[in-house]
Amino acid sequence: LTSKDLPISDERLLIADGNEKTPAQVLQEYCNREDIVLNLEAIENPDCVPSDRFSVKVTVQDWVAEAKGKSKKEAKQRAAQLILTQMHPHMKTWGDLLKHYDEEKELH
Repeated sequence: LTSKDLPISDERLLIADGNEKTPAQVLQEYCNREDIVLNLEAIENPDCVPSDRFSVKVTVQDWVAEAKGKSKKEAKQRAAQLILTQMHPHMKTWGDLLKHYDEEKELH
């Protein structure tokens, strides 16, 4: 099973192995290419349990997602993953999503 076979919402996609793009990278590249504003708000919650210490809210047009994590980076990746899932509910795997964005990139 490769990362391309994983569902878009799979936790294993949050950790890039150096060869794969992370959800945040894919979302940022898309927004840059389409000239869409990506708004990101990070909040530290020092009183929360360590796994929920940071909260990140990502807004892209009408899509909004908020996620928590033990670091800002983890929370950002989770929020980006949620946004991508909202934007593409018909796509099932990470490979489908990457292929879609690669094809879009070629059109620009």
